Amino acid sequence: MATPTCSTDSGFPEALLRGLVALGPVNLRRDNLTIELGLSLWMRQCGIAVEDASDVIVSLRNILIEVAGFDPRREPTPLVGRSPELDLVNMTGYLGGLLLRASIAAQTSPGVIAEWVTQIARGLVQSPVRAAG
Repeated sequence: MATPTCSTDSGFPEALLRGLVALGPVNLRRDNLTIELGLSLWMRQCGIAVEDASDVIVSLRNILIEVAGFDPRREPTPLVGRSPELDLVNMTGYLGGLLLRASIAAQTSPGVIAEWVTQIARGLVQSPVRAAG
């Protein structure tokens, strides 16, 4: 079960999710620079380091998987290990795709999903999946 484990004090989860909603579907082959620039801006505005940003993305991934009702054992995990910065870009692209798939599964907009995930990450609400179970 996803728990609110990411640091929300920085505002980075909200900035990241809102930015991904604004970007729409992400194609890493075409939109890599867009993601890099967005990440740079959101991280600088929120005062968060690469390692901390990666931890936030992993936490948001877990919450998104739960909200969408996906099986965490079947959900792909982004490959990491080349460089922390490139890993962060790839994880962000993956998270953008997961956000879109979660919105389709929940039959609502990516913006609504992003807001739910933000509220869950902040510990303000419980996951709809957990609340129903």
